[in-house]
Amino acid sequence: MIPSFVPKSLFPGIPEPAEPHPEHPVAEYDEVGALVRDVMTHQVVTVEPSDSLYRAAALLVQHDIVGMPVVEGAHQVIGILTEKDIVRVLRERLGVEMPRGLFELVVETSEVAQAALLQRLRTSLTELRVLVAMTTPAKTTAPEVSALDAAREMLQLGVHQLPVVEHEDLVGIVSRADVLGPYRRRS
Repeated sequence: MIPSFVPKSLFPGIPEPAEPHPEHPVAEYDEVGALVRDVMTHQVVTVEPSDSLYRAAALLVQHDIVGMPVVEGAHQVIGILTEKDIVRVLRERLGVEMPRGLFELVVETSEVAQAALLQRLRTSLTELRVLVAMTTPAKTTAPEVSALDAAREMLQLGVHQLPVVEHEDLVGIVSRADVLGPYRRRS
Protein backbone atom coordinates (compact mmCIF):
# COMPACT_ATOMS: atom_id res chain seq x y z
CA MET A 1 0.00 0.00 0.00
CA ILE A 2 1.25 3.48 -0.90
CA PRO A 3 1.50 5.83 2.12
CA SER A 4 -1.30 8.40 2.29
CA PHE A 5 1.06 11.34 1.68
CA VAL A 6 2.11 9.95 -1.73
CA PRO A 7 -0.46 10.79 -4.45
CA LYS A 8 -1.87 7.54 -5.86
CA SER A 9 -1.71 8.97 -9.39
CA LEU A 10 2.01 9.66 -9.13
CA PHE A 11 3.21 6.26 -10.31
CA PRO A 12 0.48 4.47 -12.26
CA GLY A 13 1.20 0.92 -13.34
CA ILE A 14 4.53 0.44 -11.60
CA PRO A 15 4.76 -3.23 -10.62
CA GLU A 16 5.66 -4.34 -7.13
CA PRO A 17 9.37 -5.27 -7.13
CA ALA A 18 10.07 -8.87 -6.22
CA GLU A 19 13.37 -8.12 -4.49
CA PRO A 20 14.78 -4.89 -3.06
CA HIS A 21 17.14 -3.12 -5.44
CA PRO A 22 20.77 -3.83 -4.39
CA GLU A 23 21.62 -0.10 -4.41
CA HIS A 24 18.59 0.72 -2.25
CA PRO A 25 18.69 -1.10 1.11
CA VAL A 26 15.17 -0.94 2.53
CA ALA A 27 16.30 -0.47 6.14
CA GLU A 28 17.80 2.95 5.37
CA TYR A 29 14.52 4.60 4.35
CA ASP A 30 12.54 6.97 6.47
CA GLU A 31 9.13 7.59 4.90
CA VAL A 32 9.34 11.35 5.21
CA GLY A 33 13.10 11.90 5.07
CA ALA A 34 14.30 9.91 2.05
CA LEU A 35 16.54 12.01 -0.15
CA VAL A 36 17.32 11.62 -3.84
CA ARG A 37 20.80 10.33 -2.94
CA ASP A 38 19.12 7.50 -0.97
CA VAL A 39 17.11 6.23 -3.93
CA MET A 40 19.02 7.25 -7.07
CA THR A 41 20.82 4.87 -9.38
CA HIS A 42 24.55 5.63 -9.36
CA GLN A 43 25.59 3.88 -12.58
CA VAL A 44 24.11 6.03 -15.35
CA VAL A 45 24.00 5.15 -19.03
CA THR A 46 24.87 8.28 -21.03
CA VAL A 47 25.49 9.45 -24.58
CA GLU A 48 27.36 12.38 -26.08
CA PRO A 49 25.83 14.82 -28.58
CA SER A 50 28.09 13.48 -31.35
CA ASP A 51 26.96 9.85 -30.87
CA SER A 52 24.68 8.38 -33.52
CA LEU A 53 21.02 7.79 -32.77
CA TYR A 54 21.69 4.16 -33.69
CA ARG A 55 24.18 3.87 -30.79
CA ALA A 56 21.74 5.64 -28.47
CA ALA A 57 18.86 3.35 -29.49
CA ALA A 58 21.07 0.30 -28.97
CA LEU A 59 21.93 1.50 -25.44
CA LEU A 60 18.25 2.06 -24.63
CA VAL A 61 17.44 -1.49 -25.71
CA GLN A 62 20.52 -3.06 -24.10
CA HIS A 63 19.86 -1.44 -20.71
CA ASP A 64 16.04 -1.62 -20.88
CA ILE A 65 15.64 2.13 -20.26
CA VAL A 66 13.50 4.81 -21.92
CA GLY A 67 15.91 7.72 -21.73
CA MET A 68 19.36 8.90 -20.70
CA PRO A 69 21.34 12.05 -20.05
CA VAL A 70 23.42 13.62 -22.81
CA VAL A 71 26.80 14.66 -21.41
CA GLU A 72 29.78 16.68 -22.53
CA GLY A 73 33.25 16.81 -21.05
CA ALA A 74 33.57 15.66 -17.45
CA HIS A 75 29.99 14.42 -17.06
CA GLN A 76 28.32 17.80 -17.55
CA VAL A 77 24.65 17.21 -18.40
CA ILE A 78 23.59 19.25 -21.43
CA GLY A 79 20.38 17.45 -22.40
CA ILE A 80 18.31 14.31 -22.22
CA LEU A 81 17.48 11.79 -24.96
CA THR A 82 14.40 9.56 -24.80
CA GLU A 83 12.74 7.00 -27.03
CA LYS A 84 10.11 9.66 -27.80
CA ASP A 85 12.83 12.04 -29.01
CA ILE A 86 14.17 9.41 -31.42
CA VAL A 87 10.69 8.56 -32.72
CA ARG A 88 9.95 12.29 -33.18
CA VAL A 89 13.09 12.77 -35.28
CA LEU A 90 12.31 9.72 -37.43
CA ARG A 91 8.81 11.09 -38.02
CA GLU A 92 10.08 14.59 -38.86
CA ARG A 93 13.01 13.52 -41.04
CA LEU A 94 11.62 10.39 -42.72
CA GLY A 95 7.88 10.67 -42.38
CA VAL A 96 7.91 7.31 -40.58
CA GLU A 97 5.09 7.08 -38.07
CA MET A 98 5.64 4.76 -35.15
CA PRO A 99 4.13 2.31 -34.44
CA ARG A 100 2.73 2.40 -38.00
CA GLY A 101 6.26 1.81 -39.32
CA LEU A 102 6.53 -1.23 -37.07
CA PHE A 103 3.15 -2.51 -38.23
CA GLU A 104 4.28 -2.08 -41.84
CA LEU A 105 7.21 -4.38 -41.09
CA VAL A 106 4.93 -7.02 -39.60
CA VAL A 107 2.18 -7.03 -42.23
CA GLU A 108 4.38 -6.45 -45.28
CA THR A 109 4.49 -9.73 -47.19
CA SER A 110 7.44 -8.77 -49.33
CA GLU A 111 10.73 -9.50 -47.62
CA VAL A 112 12.34 -7.01 -50.00
CA ALA A 113 10.02 -4.22 -48.79
CA GLN A 114 10.63 -5.20 -45.16
CA ALA A 115 14.39 -5.13 -45.68
CA ALA A 116 14.16 -1.77 -47.45
CA LEU A 117 12.21 -0.16 -44.58
CA LEU A 118 14.58 -1.61 -41.98
CA GLN A 119 17.59 -0.40 -43.95
CA ARG A 120 16.07 3.08 -44.27
CA LEU A 121 15.55 3.24 -40.48
CA ARG A 122 19.05 1.89 -39.70
CA THR A 123 20.69 4.29 -42.14
CA SER A 124 18.84 7.26 -40.69
CA LEU A 125 19.65 6.26 -37.12
CA THR A 126 23.31 5.80 -38.08
CA GLU A 127 23.56 9.14 -39.87
CA LEU A 128 21.61 11.26 -37.39
CA ARG A 129 23.34 12.49 -34.22
CA VAL A 130 22.03 12.73 -30.68
CA LEU A 131 22.43 16.51 -30.96
CA VAL A 132 19.47 16.76 -33.38
CA ALA A 133 17.10 14.76 -31.17
CA MET A 134 17.98 15.59 -27.56
CA THR A 135 15.84 17.81 -25.36
CA THR A 136 17.60 20.82 -23.89
CA PRO A 137 18.05 22.03 -21.33
CA ALA A 138 17.83 18.90 -19.24
CA LYS A 139 15.79 19.20 -16.08
CA THR A 140 17.94 17.96 -13.21
CA THR A 141 17.80 17.51 -9.46
CA ALA A 142 20.34 17.38 -6.65
CA PRO A 143 21.25 14.54 -4.25
CA GLU A 144 20.03 16.50 -1.21
CA VAL A 145 16.52 17.11 -2.58
CA SER A 146 13.68 15.23 -0.90
CA ALA A 147 12.74 12.11 -2.89
CA LEU A 148 9.09 13.15 -2.72
CA ASP A 149 9.93 16.63 -4.04
CA ALA A 150 11.77 15.00 -6.94
CA ALA A 151 8.72 12.81 -7.59
CA ARG A 152 6.46 15.85 -7.59
CA GLU A 153 8.80 17.59 -10.03
CA MET A 154 8.81 14.58 -12.37
CA LEU A 155 5.01 14.53 -12.30
CA GLN A 156 4.79 18.28 -12.92
CA LEU A 157 7.29 18.12 -15.80
CA GLY A 158 5.76 14.98 -17.28
CA VAL A 159 9.07 13.09 -17.20
CA HIS A 160 9.95 9.65 -15.87
CA GLN A 161 13.47 10.43 -14.64
CA LEU A 162 15.77 13.24 -13.62
CA PRO A 163 19.56 13.31 -13.87
CA VAL A 164 21.13 13.97 -10.46
CA VAL A 165 23.79 16.67 -10.58
CA GLU A 166 26.23 17.80 -7.90
CA HIS A 167 28.78 20.57 -8.52
CA GLU A 168 27.80 20.50 -12.23
CA ASP A 169 28.73 16.79 -12.54
CA LEU A 170 26.35 13.89 -13.17
CA VAL A 171 26.33 11.66 -10.07
CA GLY A 172 23.23 9.55 -10.70
CA ILE A 173 19.73 9.37 -12.08
CA VAL A 174 16.43 9.08 -10.24
CA SER A 175 13.24 7.67 -11.71
CA ARG A 176 9.65 7.53 -10.56
CA ALA A 177 10.17 3.84 -9.80
CA ASP A 178 13.28 4.63 -7.72
CA VAL A 179 11.30 7.08 -5.60
CA LEU A 180 8.27 4.87 -5.13
CA GLY A 181 10.19 1.62 -4.60
CA PRO A 182 11.10 2.13 -0.94
CA TYR A 183 7.55 3.10 -0.01
CA ARG A 184 5.99 0.15 -1.85
CA ARG A 185 8.42 -2.34 -0.30
CA ARG A 186 7.62 -1.17 3.21
CA SER A 187 3.87 -1.66 2.88
